[in-house]
This record gives sequence, structure tokens and C-alpha cells, in this order.
Amino acid sequence: MEFKKLIEDEEHKINMGSFSIRKLQNLYSKEYRKFNAETGQLNDFTDAKKYMISHLYPVEGGYILNACGVLDFKSSDIISRTYFKSLNNKEYKELKEWFLSVPDIYRRVCIPNRQLIQDDTINTIGAFKHNQDMKYDECTEEQKQGVQKMLDFIKEVWCSSDEEQYKYIIGWISNMIHGNKNQMLLYAKTTTEGCGKSTLTEFLMDHVIGRNLSIQPSSDVLTTGNNNSLFGKLFVCFEELKSSKAEWAKMSSCLKEWITSDTIAYSEKYMVGYTAKNINNYIINTNTEAIRGANGRRYFICELSTKYKGDSQYWDELYSTCFDDDVGKAFYLYMMEYDISKFKSNKPPTTVKKKEYISDLLSTTYKFIKYNYLLCNKDIKKVSVSDLYEQYCLYCDNTGGVKHKKMKFNAELKELGFNYKMSNSKSTWTVTVAELKTVASRHNWYHELDNDNMKENVIWEDWKTVAEVAQPINMFDSKQYEDIIEAQAKEIEELKKQLEELKKKSKSKSKSKSKSKSKPKKEKKTKKVVKSKMPNITIGGNNDALSAFLNM
Repeated sequence: MEFKKLIEDEEHKINMGSFSIRKLQNLYSKEYRKFNAETGQLNDFTDAKKYMISHLYPVEGGYILNACGVLDFKSSDIISRTYFKSLNNKEYKELKEWFLSVPDIYRRVCIPNRQLIQDDTINTIGAFKHNQDMKYDECTEEQKQGVQKMLDFIKEVWCSSDEEQYKYIIGWISNMIHGNKNQMLLYAKTTTEGCGKSTLTEFLMDHVIGRNLSIQPSSDVLTTGNNNSLFGKLFVCFEELKSSKAEWAKMSSCLKEWITSDTIAYSEKYMVGYTAKNINNYIINTNTEAIRGANGRRYFICELSTKYKGDSQYWDELYSTCFDDDVGKAFYLYMMEYDISKFKSNKPPTTVKKKEYISDLLSTTYKFIKYNYLLCNKDIKKVSVSDLYEQYCLYCDNTGGVKHKKMKFNAELKELGFNYKMSNSKSTWTVTVAELKTVASRHNWYHELDNDNMKENVIWEDWKTVAEVAQPINMFDSKQYEDIIEAQAKEIEELKKQLEELKKKSKSKSKSKSKSKSKPKKEKKTKKVVKSKMPNITIGGNNDALSAFLNM
């Protein structure tokens, strides 16, 4: 009850400076408390109590340290071993015991633009750098020019002057500055340095949002599990996020969850883990590949332009005009007044680079189907499970792609909504081109360079005719292919001769059919002879025309 009465005093909910053990000791000292003649004891150490509770807020597993307005979690162990180390002697025993006996009364929440303490919660989100205490129209012309300069930079460099992409990114930034969480990560990648990919994020962190609400962490928060530094941060920017294939599995898993999740399980060394609200909005700036193995569905791939690379005059003017807190304040006001009522962060426009990533990151299963059936306009018509997998293995061998096991190959096809069926005691796939087109459209398989990539991806020897594109590719080299065609032609001629001989024998035997009852049996035997002499020709592909000819 005593502690609750103390914290009800609004004056002591506001921190007026950094926490000082020396000041706490002075407030607890005999000289400050003075001797009370009426009680015959020192006055109560109420001021020392109030000082402590204005800087240290007890929560589950530790305390929130309020140092000059910056809130930082400290475990109970760290508080005891560092901050309270000098309070271990008998003189401060009563003060220390009083504070350490305080129950866990605060529950951590992250609610932008809400007061620090309300009921049983402590709002651990930092304060915005600016307040919406005026309208954008009230800003000076110099401030407005700086805002327009930055908006032009976003459109020209971050969006390559594409209006649709520009509207999305401005909506994304405005939605974040309103205190909301976006359901999409902005991925700014270019192999060219000096084009300005970090310029926007630096401007936002230093002059618009402020470092209380933003952070530029290392990849350790994704790979080690020590992610408490992300708690309460509205803006998280990963710069040059590098990883090995093994590390990316962990990073990808975390990012996939955090981009859309409402909560995160936070932890740190020597700290009891906890789950709290996730308000993070993510941007990745990189010159190297940083989304390997991801399907890209939660990433907006920015179309960065290099038009101002090496233009020192442009960059000098941009930084001198925009990079100050006055322009940052105006930019903040502009974004707070920007209409986001119809903005949906999970509905971004599809950029050319996004299509390239989707196409490149397709599983080899889907690439095989795309190039060898969909783009060749071929139905998968009663192809046995084993035969289709063998074709897939040939495709992977030709292209150097990652070859999946048979079970995974079949499972990935089933994920598209296809299923194999039993036909003539065999499990077979049957998928029409129309069905493949539906899947390709839904999953954005198509790319404008698909025809140019046919040569490296098709296994059929007749793909040029089917797909109507240039430069055919054969399963065999040209000499092997010519030899096969020649051998097939000889076999066809031999079969024609055999057919003529069989026709002559059949006519001679039919004349004597009425003279003997046993002749039908001989005729039946003759049919068996005919079937036994029919060779099974599969060399070189389809023999439908030959079969039709032989059955005439």
C-alpha cells in the first residue's frame, strides 16, 4: 500500500535526470533526514523512496531503469550486483530491504503516444523525437522545401520514379510514424555502393523518429536469441545483413515470424524471458544477397536507382537541406497528416525486382514444371510418379539445381493443389496446362525473361517447336541425335517389310478358312505370332503415328 501511494504522486512519475547512487545515499543520510525530537528517531526516508521509484520500476524479472527519459530493462541480479553494491553495508540495509521487497506491480506494454504509467502497466516505448503540436502548413518555407527535397529523393532513388511504388513507401513510412506496425519488410538492395540506400534510414532515425524508438542492430538479435534490444523499438534497420546458409535458416525463421507477429518472445543473457507486444517495422539495407532461401512474400523489393551515384553536388545539397531536426519535424508533421485510411501494408505493388526474386527463388520442383510443361504448353498427361521424378532429376543435372528427394518433390507438387492418381496399377500425374497457368498466376511464376531462359531449363529435344523460341537444346549432342534418327528410320523400314509379309500370309490362310474347323485356332495362333514379332519402339520420343499406321 505504501508503494502504491508513492507512485500515485504524479510529480514522481517524471524522471528529472539520470539515476545516481550518490544522490540516493544523500537522501537517505542522517544529515538529510534529521532527528525528530518528537519521535526520538530519524525522519522517514520518504524522499529516498520517491527518488528510487522515479527511476526504477519493478517488473517481472527485474526493473525498468529510467535514465534521462531512456527506458532500459535491468535484471534483478544486475541491479543487486552493480547499482546496489554500495548499499550492502548496514547503514543502507533498511532502504535496500524496503525496495527489494516491493512486489512486481508493473506489466510492460508498448503503446505509442501514451503516458508512462497507467493503472498497473508501464509503457516502455520511448518518446517520439517530435510532437504534433502544430500543423504542417505552419512550417516555414525552408522546412517545406527540405521535406519536398526528401520526398523527391524517395521517389527518384528508392522508387526509380515509379508512382505506384512511391505511394506504397510513403504510406509505409506514414503508417509507422502513426505508431502502427507494417506487415511487410522493405528490402533495399543494390550491388552499387553510393546510390543512397542508407540515406533515408539515417534521416528517419536521426531527425524524424529519434533513437529512442529506432535501432540499427547486428544480426546477433536474429541468430543468438538475445533480442531484448528490439523491445519497444518502432523502427529497426538492418545494415549489411550478412549470413552463412546455416545462419540464414535462423534469421529467416525469426524475420518471417516477426514481420507479421503481434508479439515477440524477448530474452537476453542473465534475464528472465518474457513475451510482449511487437511494434517493430523492418528495413534491410544491403549490397549483398540477404534473403537467400526466403520466398519473398513478406518483402517489398525496392527498385533503387543509381542516377545520382557520384554526383557529389546533389548529395551535398540533399544533406545540407534535409538533415536537421527542423526539417525532420516538418517531415514528421507531413507524415502524421498523410491519409493512410486506405493503406494496406500487406498489399504492395509487384516490382520488377520482386518478380526476379520470386523467379530466382522458386524451388527446383516448380522451375522444372514451369519450363518443361507450362511454358512448353504441355499437359502432364498420365505421367507415372517415377517417370516425372526421373525427368526432374535430369533437369537438376542439366541446370545444376538442388535435387530434392522423391518424397519432397511429390509433396511440393501437392502443395500446389495437385494429386497423383492410380491408372493401370500405376500412380500417375495428370495436370492440364490450364491448371498450371492458374497456379503460375497465383504464385507469380512468370517473368519477362522467361523465353530467354528456356535454353538452359528445358530437357525436351523438341522444345523449340513447342515453345516457339530460338536456339533449341537437346538431351543428347547432335551426333547422337542423328544416329538415333537414322536407326529409327531403318527400324521403320524393317517393320514395313514385316507387315507386308504378314498381310500376304494372312490372305492365303483366310482362303482355306471354310475348309477346316481348326483354322480359326491357327488364325488365333497367327495373331500371337504377329504380336510377338511387333517390336516395342520407344527410341526418339512419340511413336503414335507409327502405331496408327501399323493398326490400319
